[in-house]
Amino acid sequence: MASVLSFISEPASNGGVKMSKGGILRAYNQFLTQDLVNRRKVHSLIVKLGLSSYLTVANSLLNMYAKSGDPVTAEIVFDRMRLKSTSSWNAMISLHMQSGRLDLALTQFEQMSERDIVSWNSMISGYNQRGFDLEALNMFSKMLKDLSLRPDRYTLASVLSACANMEDLNLGKQIHAHIVRTEFDTSGPVGNALISMYSKSGDVERARKILAHSVTSDLSVIAFTALLDGYIKLGDLNPAREIFDSLKDRDVVAWTAMIVGYVQNGFNYDAADLFRIMNLKRQLVEFYKHSNASQGLVKHMECYGDVVVSRVVPCTRLAQRPRALASSSSLVPMRPSSTAPARPTAVPVHAKSQP
Repeated sequence: MASVLSFISEPASNGGVKMSKGGILRAYNQFLTQDLVNRRKVHSLIVKLGLSSYLTVANSLLNMYAKSGDPVTAEIVFDRMRLKSTSSWNAMISLHMQSGRLDLALTQFEQMSERDIVSWNSMISGYNQRGFDLEALNMFSKMLKDLSLRPDRYTLASVLSACANMEDLNLGKQIHAHIVRTEFDTSGPVGNALISMYSKSGDVERARKILAHSVTSDLSVIAFTALLDGYIKLGDLNPAREIFDSLKDRDVVAWTAMIVGYVQNGFNYDAADLFRIMNLKRQLVEFYKHSNASQGLVKHMECYGDVVVSRVVPCTRLAQRPRALASSSSLVPMRPSSTAPARPTAVPVHAKSQP
């Protein structure tokens, strides 16, 4: 890395390479994703070569630090820029939203003389992802007043997500009607957001109709899981299990939703069977990361001994003493025999987890 940078920055008379400024920038761009030390070297060379005053260069540096999670240096670069484009402002707004500094994002958004769809999307999606769904919807309402802009698929997906989180079915239906009226493409994120919105708002049949008319490759696990969870909330476990079984790539959220759904509706043996299958599918490592979900499951399942063993034994293999002990201590016997298999397992937990 160092030799390459030296070669680029060295004058041609000293053995370097003669390059145009555009060529130098293209060469530097390949180093922008390197580690912190190399990024600093790239930045220093750009300043040394007098390229930092170029707007495209400054924006590249700004995006480099923003994407690498270095807001302090990104702000320094931004403040030193003589000229700022819409992309410059968008990068800072996105950075502030990602780091949870919503007030700063809003301040810079309001300071912009011109805003494009990316600017609005950064604010709307940022609010939505941070749980400020009402603010996301208010921002969307303001955006609609700008007649020069039209919502794109990312705008609509974020707004539908906000409706879903607020369980505002009426507003969600209005947005869906707008999508139909304008013949907007519902593939990808928009279709997924519609399914999630209707599922979370309790209209699972409408969600399933949208799913049936969607291209399977466009659908995400999140959309399927939202529909699955919608049926579970209604206590309708048969279609929920059909959806679960249709998923080729189930994540830990889908497994947890189905298992906990069985438990909450009193189907403990079905939950236990699915729990064993999840173990065989090697999903337990991810499941353990959600310790609240796994410990809560053990409590709700009234602790069938063989199920607890299936959870405690892998814990000892991973030397996860606190979680293994949490499982063994969660035993609330439904009948005397139910805890019997779990007793021998609790002893090795202490032994195997010793340093």
